[in-house]
Amino acid sequence: MLRASIKEVWSESDAYPIYEGRVGASPREMRGVLLDAAQSTAFKCLNPLAVVEEIYALCQRKNEFDWLQQDIVTGGYHDVTSFRDTLDERLLGASEYELYVASGVVDEEKYAELLERYVQHVSAWVKKERLYNRATQKSEEPSEDLMGEVERLLDVQGEPLEWRRQLISGVAAWAIDHPGQKVGPAAVFPQHLKRMRESIFVERRQAVATLARDIVLFVREDGSGLDAQRRREAEGTLERLVSRFGYCRECAVDAASMLLRKRFDDLTF
Repeated sequence: MLRASIKEVWSESDAYPIYEGRVGASPREMRGVLLDAAQSTAFKCLNPLAVVEEIYALCQRKNEFDWLQQDIVTGGYHDVTSFRDTLDERLLGASEYELYVASGVVDEEKYAELLERYVQHVSAWVKKERLYNRATQKSEEPSEDLMGEVERLLDVQGEPLEWRRQLISGVAAWAIDHPGQKVGPAAVFPQHLKRMRESIFVERRQAVATLARDIVLFVREDGSGLDAQRRREAEGTLERLVSRFGYCRECAVDAASMLLRKRFDDLTF
């Protein structure tokens, strides 16, 4: 198919010769962005926030670069503003996720275990079987409370019967497509794990926003206004951001400050 399409790809830009990738920021210009970011007085380290700010600054220099003057083409081609905003959103999303994990609000392993237990209970429920409970050493009916809680996190609408049957069908289809591999619900249903995590994010958003503020106060204001408990929580979160995600303390505070401005600005403190 690729070979048969070579001529089509070769000639696809004949009507519009300035195709995507033909013009754009050169390696030299991007090197300049990185050097400027490294020398930024707004940050103590070269971090992603400094780089994004310099990319923003570069995009303002429209009179200097032809590639910033191209007309936007259907599909988002040459849409520099959209590219920049997408980059910003990706960075915000990554930083927010890392803060949630470091705060202890979201434990990926626990939610993966919960999803696995849910699939086990749904499987037994669909087959009208009982499950062996190791704690009580008895066979018990599938837990409606557990299934209902997970389905609430997944925002399942309507009667659960069809949803649960489709879930088990999905497991069977995955097993057929991956012979010999262990069926792990987190691998089979990564979208469900993501949805569960997002639901928890919404429920704990206020608490994490407060923690972000406490981190900024703890480092930049020497903990002014924080009691001993909040100091310990801010310190613990900072340590986990450093040890698990590779931040330095200053960059962690920069990320927390960015989230306060751009993601948590609607919350009242």
